[in-house]
Amino acid sequence: MKKHSWFLTKLIALISILAPLICPALLRGQENEDIYNLDPFEIATEETAGYGVSSLTTATRLNTPLKDVSQTISVVTSDFMNDIAAVSFADAIAYMPAMSPRQNVADGSKIRGIRTTRSYQNGFRVPNYNSDMGNIAHIEVIKGPASAITGRGEPGGVVNYVTKKPLKTKQESFQFRTGSYDYFRAVYDTTGPLLEEKGLYYRAILIGQDNDLWRDFEHETKLGFFPSVYWEISENTNLLFEGELYRANVPKTFGAAHFTVADPSLTPPRDLAGNTPTAEQFLAAGIEPNSWQPKSLQTSEAFNHADTDVVVFTAYLNHKFTDWLQFRQAVLVNHVKSDEENVRISNVFGVANQSFVNSNEIPGTKLGDIILDRTWQKNDNSGKNYALQGDLLFDFELEELADSEIQFLLSYEYTEGASTAYQLRGDLQDLNVNNVLHGARPFNIGAPVTNQRNWSDSVAYFATLQSNHFND
Repeated sequence: MKKHSWFLTKLIALISILAPLICPALLRGQENEDIYNLDPFEIATEETAGYGVSSLTTATRLNTPLKDVSQTISVVTSDFMNDIAAVSFADAIAYMPAMSPRQNVADGSKIRGIRTTRSYQNGFRVPNYNSDMGNIAHIEVIKGPASAITGRGEPGGVVNYVTKKPLKTKQESFQFRTGSYDYFRAVYDTTGPLLEEKGLYYRAILIGQDNDLWRDFEHETKLGFFPSVYWEISENTNLLFEGELYRANVPKTFGAAHFTVADPSLTPPRDLAGNTPTAEQFLAAGIEPNSWQPKSLQTSEAFNHADTDVVVFTAYLNHKFTDWLQFRQAVLVNHVKSDEENVRISNVFGVANQSFVNSNEIPGTKLGDIILDRTWQKNDNSGKNYALQGDLLFDFELEELADSEIQFLLSYEYTEGASTAYQLRGDLQDLNVNNVLHGARPFNIGAPVTNQRNWSDSVAYFATLQSNHFND
């Protein structure tokens, strides 16, 4: 039996019915978007049309033209993500060169073959979780070390999510998708003036998704609300607030199983009275050894889940003192909580002999059946992070020096985090690959193997010099 979240499904269906009534932009089409300008500290200079961008922020902490960036950087825009129907990070980077998603690591990736586990959002380092692309304007990926910009980086590179911002023109859009495996997804996006005479503009994005996956017991849900408000306090001062309320259940899955013939000297599973199977015994049981098994083979159980709750608040203050001196101050507060329960398989097999068949430990087992060893694991993790960023920019134009433009940036970043990790492990009834039966529950659950609290803080300082010459 497949599990359904009927409440969320009905909510998505209701949104799909009401949205055309409250979204006239669906009938008249969208006009060109006119985004406000926060130059040079703007996180996104424009909501890009098409697959290219003209400038980046990840590489230099400034709004730098792409042609002036010396590092290797790949960018995925929202238009491209829409065209390939990308709703997850793994979908979004599917066509990115020298990059691939990591299995069972939330928004993890490999860049140039090197594992990368940390992500950034608008320049802030954030915990990894199974995010949604509905609020992402584009993704910037620096390939190679970038600690000079981020303070803390990994040798593979840096992944930075740039979120969507309020626009000055009134716009609304609605997307609804349905497909195989009871797939339903709705996205409503509205933006425009809030109090135009006060310089207030808003954006609100609502996301709902509910679907089964291609194997029994695997069900996915997402529900997110992403509000933001931009305030032009004066000609030289502006303030941006962004929020994120997000809940998701994206179960971990091991994809298709690969059954490998092991060294016969290996110890068979704990409760098997047989031996580690040979290639001939795999074949005798009707299973091709050293090969991928049908993707429909479910080695997990119905209790498998990975629930994530995310609350994020960010604020950005920009002020221009003079034509050559500007300042930016930003603050981030986030809380990410996850609850996971899953089945672990170790690729350890046994061959059921007569003694094991007689024990009736797994009903319906026949002599020679292949038995897969399984264990149970539960993780409860929680993390709270606080961060401050400040930038002071000196911007000069020197005509007498080869018609140069010089930007000198002084920056700092302070982060503080607290986290808890709790893990339980136990045994689980093994799986007869020849006669798959589900419904097992964990037993022999021991004391917590992980029960810890961590606290950390860090301070980083940056100095960046950019210069352009012969501009005339």
